[in-house]
Amino acid sequence: SNIRGTKRMKSIIKLWAVALLVLSAQAVFAQNTIDSCGTEITSSGTYLVTQDLINTSGNCISIVGATNVTLDCQGYRLTGTGSGDGIWVDYGSVGVVIRNCEIYSFQYGLYYTGHGGVVEYNKLVDNTHGIRLSHGMDNDVRWNTGNDNSMGMYIDLSNNNHIYENTFHRSDYGLFSNRAGGNYFIGNQLNLNNAQGIWFGYQSDDNFLWYNTA
Repeated sequence: SNIRGTKRMKSIIKLWAVALLVLSAQAVFAQNTIDSCGTEITSSGTYLVTQDLINTSGNCISIVGATNVTLDCQGYRLTGTGSGDGIWVDYGSVGVVIRNCEIYSFQYGLYYTGHGGVVEYNKLVDNTHGIRLSHGMDNDVRWNTGNDNSMGMYIDLSNNNHIYENTFHRSDYGLFSNRAGGNYFIGNQLNLNNAQGIWFGYQSDDNFLWYNTA
């Protein structure tokens, strides 16, 4: 009977282990939905925008102190009134992915200060800064488009990032870099600008530019 009891206990332990694995997998792949501005994300997970959002004050979506977050707007539009941020990612966030967002009429369309993340397939229109990468390291900014921003991409105090194959037209400055070094700018299209296509300012050292068009 002791042998039977031991086998039964082992079976119970295995069942509990399987159940815990299932619950963990559900937690990892859990999807959260966003249907209004003023949302703040503070924990890991996948977040899906489910409709067009209109922002009246502050930031529409903020990611604060979070790791391994994927925010997918699924092609929906975030519209502001000329102030605030469409999407704000703070300095304490790591591994944040922002994709498929259309962001119109904010001060900063996408203000990203996190590390080790990805910004891809977004459209930025009529913002003061389309994408601002500030204090960010080891990020990929790729395949984004936009027009009629004062600055298409503004890079400051950000090092060792890969910024490639973005297309920004009709900006005052297509790419504005200040105090940012060791970045790779490859294959960006920055045309029909009012002031300058590409501008590098103070302490913008050791950057690599290849096949950009301005």
